[in-house]
Amino acid sequence: MTLRSLSPRELVQNSGLPLREAELARQRDFDKLFFFAGASEQDTERFLKEAGERKLQCRQHGVLWSIAVGASVQRCIRELSKLYDRALRYHAHTVGIATPENAPTLFPHCERTILLATRKSMDSSADQPSNPRSQQFLLHDPDAWAQILEAVRAGNNTVK
Repeated sequence: MTLRSLSPRELVQNSGLPLREAELARQRDFDKLFFFAGASEQDTERFLKEAGERKLQCRQHGVLWSIAVGASVQRCIRELSKLYDRALRYHAHTVGIATPENAPTLFPHCERTILLATRKSMDSSADQPSNPRSQQFLLHDPDAWAQILEAVRAGNNTVK
């Protein structure tokens, strides 16, 4: 069952998302989210096995799933970069902005990176080797997006 086929009320009940987020999820443009309504664990496993045999990638997001054909973060970034480079007629730098959960799959493929961290993740990352190209901003700081936009505009590589 696709999300677009559900009413907002049904989506809230089935996904546990707040109404506003449920409505935004229904209107996604780039991938299709779905969930297994009334499916047993065996049905779900059979579906995932069949998807794998067809070279489809399924990803679980809580109770929701997404499916993609040949999804690759690296390939996506490479292809988008080529489009921008062609359109701009110069190399457009890739800037990855992610939370700690998504950073490991995104950051290796970007020239500059910005981590949207919580206080807890910033404290725990103090012992880890830092990427000299990476900047960190507090995710829940009311000024975070203004600071991020300024850092991107300025090309500032200083960790905050």
